[in-house]
Amino acid sequence: MEGIVTMYQDFMKKADPRIADYPLMQSPFLVMGILLGYVYFVLSLGPRLMANRKPLNLKKFMVLYNFFLVGLSLYIVYEFLMAGWLTGYTWRCDPVDFSQDPKALRMVSVAWLFVFSKFIELTDTVIFVLRKKNEQVTFLHLFHHSVLPWSWWWGAKFGPGGMGSFHAMINSMVHVVMYFYYGLSAAGPAFQKYLWWKKHITAIQLGWANCSGKNLQHAPSSLPRNITSLDLSFNSLVMPHHRTLLKHFPSLQSLNLSSNAKLTLSPAVFSNLGALRLLDLSSCSITHIHMDTFKGLGNLHTLLLRNNSLQEFDVPFLLPLKALFHLDLQHNALVSVDPWSLQLLETVPQVLLEGNPWACDCSAHPLQQWLRRRRAVQVTCVSPPGLRGQEIAALDSQDLGCQVKQRFARELTTPQNITVTENNSKLCGFRGVHKV
Repeated sequence: MEGIVTMYQDFMKKADPRIADYPLMQSPFLVMGILLGYVYFVLSLGPRLMANRKPLNLKKFMVLYNFFLVGLSLYIVYEFLMAGWLTGYTWRCDPVDFSQDPKALRMVSVAWLFVFSKFIELTDTVIFVLRKKNEQVTFLHLFHHSVLPWSWWWGAKFGPGGMGSFHAMINSMVHVVMYFYYGLSAAGPAFQKYLWWKKHITAIQLGWANCSGKNLQHAPSSLPRNITSLDLSFNSLVMPHHRTLLKHFPSLQSLNLSSNAKLTLSPAVFSNLGALRLLDLSSCSITHIHMDTFKGLGNLHTLLLRNNSLQEFDVPFLLPLKALFHLDLQHNALVSVDPWSLQLLETVPQVLLEGNPWACDCSAHPLQQWLRRRRAVQVTCVSPPGLRGQEIAALDSQDLGCQVKQRFARELTTPQNITVTENNSKLCGFRGVHKV
């Protein structure tokens, strides 16, 4: 027992000290007690107290409560923007600023306010119980109001700001619209004519499904069909071998599968996600990609494959991705890339290759020329030792040990000119295509 206490104390020492003095942020046990009390009241105590009582008339309170949350959510969005998202953040993977800079402290303050607002919103369910609207206390509603404040608390405790604050800002934007609708609805029949957009509220609320860090082995099967963004990162997903990963989601545009260890990508595993625009497969220990893995993703705009273990870049797996704009291959195990692959990459406007162990010999000459045309920087050599750390684009053919100046093959110009079959893949230099 003493060891567990020591482990907990050591862990909590890593928390951000700047937020320690804010209300509710001293210990997770107070928060746990509030949330457990909330669940107990909603599922047991509240219904028993109201069993022999008439529903309470809370109309005036509901109007004031909902419009108060509209104002609070607007203020939170404004503070997130002014603390970073409009004043220095890159809108990419921005890290947390742990300094005493005024903007960093402002981000800490709004991160706490966001977490605190989640506890205010527990009143939503209390209102349902006091009005005897128990049918509105669904599993999804209870899960959202009890589990998310807990997860947001830990996020603010250890990392108030950075990329994690983006989700909080989006959540607050959604709540501006949601509580504005609830406020008008509670105001009475005279305002019903202004609620023509009611049908869009559920779509906005369920547009993003967060299933990150739930220790899932299989993709959830009970999500609404109309979600547009799904986060399945930091799980232990087992990819299916002969069927698609997810059921049909006609509106899904963003899928985050990052940090699922040892993810194996089978053919056509995403083929029913035709509307997908962003696919994040970062940090999944991927070593190879089947040529048909991305079949059906003709609308994919962004493909993130960084921090994997890809040793070779194989042309065929990119062929179905006709709309690809951004490809991130940073920090893999790429040593070289052949001219045919570089020709195909010409059709992708943004390609990131930094952090790979590039071998700078004569075979890297096509890559050097490609990087020069792209004006790419920070793509550096790892071997031989004499060139380690030098930018490939800055080298010349003699540095690479080339005796004769090499040029790109000219037979291939666009992906549409490529026809890949099992026989001609070897003839055209498509190396290492994994067949399942």
